[in-house]
Amino acid sequence: MKFLIVDDDERMILLLGKYLSEYAQCVAAHDGPSAIELFRSYLDRGEPVAAVFMDFMMPGMNGIETVKKMREEEKSRGLDGPGAFKLFMVSAKCDLKIVSESFFKCSADAYLVKPFSRDDLRRLLLENKIIAPDAAGELRPSPWTNMAVGRGAKGPCPLDPRQGE
Repeated sequence: MKFLIVDDDERMILLLGKYLSEYAQCVAAHDGPSAIELFRSYLDRGEPVAAVFMDFMMPGMNGIETVKKMREEEKSRGLDGPGAFKLFMVSAKCDLKIVSESFFKCSADAYLVKPFSRDDLRRLLLENKIIAPDAAGELRPSPWTNMAVGRGAKGPCPLDPRQGE
């Protein structure tokens, strides 16, 4: 399973990568155009991302514009609907307009307000069936995600997504 983290703040990429690498392979982009390019490259390889963690406010192309392009790309390949990536919008602002845009224009699954804790993130992953407890109570990728369980390797979130390939 693979997660895409998109944020112009390297510290947030590192923090999310640290928290999320326990559950999936993480890749990162620092802006909208790079995120779209990376997203397409994984679709081209037949390895769509299971979830996107998108910052709302970025220079140039903001998170809403970026997600719209990613959703269009999914739809053009027949991956919309149940096969679509889960979207977690991440922002320091808890503004009603921004939250509404995230859900109604981008089909966000959750909105995460900075700062947040590892437990906040874990709760959202459980609620959205990205992870689930196994028989021993350990949290693992959920069989309900749009990805084949075990396809991705766990590991740190590389700043250069091509690193290690």
